[in-house]
Amino acid sequence: MKTIFYIAVMGFVLRVLFITVFMSGVAVDVQPASQKVGPDAAIYNRLALGLLDGKGYVDARGNKTTRRPPLHPVFLALVYAMAGRENFFAVRVAQALLCMMSIYLCGLIAFKATGSRMTAHLAALLYATNPMQIFTSAGIMTETLFTFFLLLTMYLFVCKKNALAVGISLGLAALTRGTGMLFLPAVVLFSDWHDKKRPAVIVLGFIIALMPWTARNYYHFERIIPVSSNIDSVKITGLTVEWNKQIGAEKYALVSRSDATKTFAELVKKQPFTFIQLTFVKWLHFFSPMLADVYRPLYRAVGFLSFFPLLVCSLIWPFVATGKNRTFFYCCLTAIMIFSLSHAVLVSDIRFRIPTEPLFMIFTADVCSVLFTYISQRISHA
Repeated sequence: MKTIFYIAVMGFVLRVLFITVFMSGVAVDVQPASQKVGPDAAIYNRLALGLLDGKGYVDARGNKTTRRPPLHPVFLALVYAMAGRENFFAVRVAQALLCMMSIYLCGLIAFKATGSRMTAHLAALLYATNPMQIFTSAGIMTETLFTFFLLLTMYLFVCKKNALAVGISLGLAALTRGTGMLFLPAVVLFSDWHDKKRPAVIVLGFIIALMPWTARNYYHFERIIPVSSNIDSVKITGLTVEWNKQIGAEKYALVSRSDATKTFAELVKKQPFTFIQLTFVKWLHFFSPMLADVYRPLYRAVGFLSFFPLLVCSLIWPFVATGKNRTFFYCCLTAIMIFSLSHAVLVSDIRFRIPTEPLFMIFTADVCSVLFTYISQRISHA
């Protein structure tokens, strides 16, 4: 697997070059964190500083909070402890290292799923050089860490490694981004049922990973909150004109802006057919290769070229692929469908799709490998 490792190192180098060339100086200016890294990233930064200062997991007012899952702020706090307070350049380099490990895992997964070194090398290469993956790895957001734990889970799954480790890894993904728990049904459904204990052990591992955080939340709030308490506001946000305007779906919105006096169920019950239309449009947007809220032609072209070939190859995979481990591929398809439909109900943004794209790359690599082999055989027999 040396070739996969070399490709992973190349991916690390490309990411470091990107952050050095395009983001040099960002970490040392005097702007507020929200202007340097964006509003969402500024929230994670503030949570990390609370941990670093010994205040615990607290919001801007110093109160205990459950609004965001804890693992990404913990990751930031660890980097700050080693490299300096609010050292965003160091965070980006650390994330580039995580990407290198993710690229390596992607190649290993492809090899285990197909038995083809060509497929493994191509999957790793696609991940290492994908422009959108390089771009998002520079954000001080959850995507990079979430993708790593997601791919670690799928690697343990496809190798049929320790079932407890599969569940714990997926639990860590959920503690990075709450939607990680959406992969649990597919992982359990397609696990090796010849070992009747394996599905239950996976669920047990998942619960074990979430237990300390859930216990902490119950201690402070006397409520069972497995991951975060942000889900209610997210559900309402996904119905608003304000949010859906950025994807061109504002005409299907159920409410003009977030309204604390109305619940998600009440709004949906009042306009069920409009909600179905909105959900369908948001689901299509989730798979869109076009960045709807970005108007620079160059950025839109990069986004299109980064995902459109992956989408096409993934759609034709069932017709041409000969992967030896079809159970893994069906697990991925099921997980992607659950993940995308859930985001269509909540909030649909291309950024939320980014962590699943390495799975599309494995599909694409398998298709390209099969087609290359077929063409080579036809040429040799001609």
